[in-house]
Amino acid sequence: MVQPIYEYVFSGLVVVLMVSTSISTIFPITLAHLSQTSSLQLQGNARNILDKLLLTPGDPYDWGTDLSINSSQSDGLRDFGLAGSLTFNTLYRLDPSKVERLINTSTIDNPYYIPPKRAAEIMGLEKEFGFSLSFEPVLQISSHILNKTIVTRVTTPETIPVANVNVTAVLIRLNSANEEEFEIATSSTDWNGTAVLDFSGADNFDSVAYIILSDYYNIQTRTVGGSNLIEAVLIGNNIVVKYPIGTDLEETISNSRSPLYTVGKRTYIGEFESSSASISAYQLDTGGKTFVIYPLSNADPDISLATFITDIEGETKLIAAFRPFPTTYETGPIAGSTRHTLIRLVEVAGVSMRVKFHIWRLSE
Repeated sequence: MVQPIYEYVFSGLVVVLMVSTSISTIFPITLAHLSQTSSLQLQGNARNILDKLLLTPGDPYDWGTDLSINSSQSDGLRDFGLAGSLTFNTLYRLDPSKVERLINTSTIDNPYYIPPKRAAEIMGLEKEFGFSLSFEPVLQISSHILNKTIVTRVTTPETIPVANVNVTAVLIRLNSANEEEFEIATSSTDWNGTAVLDFSGADNFDSVAYIILSDYYNIQTRTVGGSNLIEAVLIGNNIVVKYPIGTDLEETISNSRSPLYTVGKRTYIGEFESSSASISAYQLDTGGKTFVIYPLSNADPDISLATFITDIEGETKLIAAFRPFPTTYETGPIAGSTRHTLIRLVEVAGVSMRVKFHIWRLSE
């Protein structure tokens, strides 16, 4: 009777071993398949969400220029999209005023900012997904003043220098006769991506700001520079400025000179809506802060830069609203083991931008 008992015990151990081996084999395979399926689903979700952001205009379709939609009152925004028209746009041409609604930085206080969590809520993503949407120019410009020249360097986002880029610098200032004046110099970058723009004939060079326009086979980029600079946002036909605390706003507005516009490769003098800043500009009080709104007259919807000179307590300042402004718009830090990244090239107000989109699941 002893031998059959051993046989039963041995048979039982064999069965247990077979079941254990099967489970240890099946579970990893199943988990791998589930992980792969989840990753593939996330890829599809990422494409669908990014296409919606870049190819649809949202609702209302002109929400970018609707000033009743702002950072504290966004109920009127029923759908979220950045395209510039009611039709699908395979060229990824975005509405510059809608992109401006994504900008709120340490140097730019934007009362018309739409928080990313509000955008996620509108798109129905807030419970399942987090996202990060970053905009950076295809060409990046750094510059500094050296004597009476502006030294400019053009690189890719990976800091690789770009040669043979056409560079234009527009020097904006009040001259020694206290008259508004701007001068233009052009050059092209050398093998190291560097261009030197000469303004040796300019007087009163120390109290200036400037804009840089670059063009590389129609890949265009804009930036501004100088120490006397206040950054602003451009929403539709309105320059929105947050002046330093203690500024005499009435005096500053009355000192504001005619605006200068850049559209494509062209720079020209424009005007305020009612011929002067004193008549046109008005103050906006929101969130315990005061902003000054400058309505512009007949501003081209594709303006990439609107600037003007003003005087604050005897110091000349350049107010500069250029778009698109490099920015990152995200619901939170990139997280999760299952995430996906997509990159697209887009055009905003004639400027070529690289969009990087990250999405991840919140449940992990």
